[in-house]
Amino acid sequence: MKPVLGAVALTLMLAVFYMASGISKIVISIANRFKNWGWMLFNGIVSLILGGLIFMEWPESSLWVIGLFVGIDLLITGWLWVILGLSAKDSDQIDHHSKT
Repeated sequence: MKPVLGAVALTLMLAVFYMASGISKIVISIANRFKNWGWMLFNGIVSLILGGLIFMEWPESSLWVIGLFVGIDLLITGWLWVILGLSAKDSDQIDHHSKT
């Protein structure tokens, strides 16, 4: 019934999600320090920054920020999964060769 009010509320929820997601990614990457953990740390920092930027410009930015920041987060998260997948593939091949 009120799309502008809905966009404002959704943008605030998105900011909270990015802040919580960024903090959890940072904590998990530092605590576990798995192979290529720096990329997950970078992803967490970017998520935290995106959440902070949304909070600083909220509610004025509610009409345009959702698409832009979700797109940025999807790109960075996609690259994170590609890098982690490739590193898992490389470590699996190393383990397989060492067993033979």
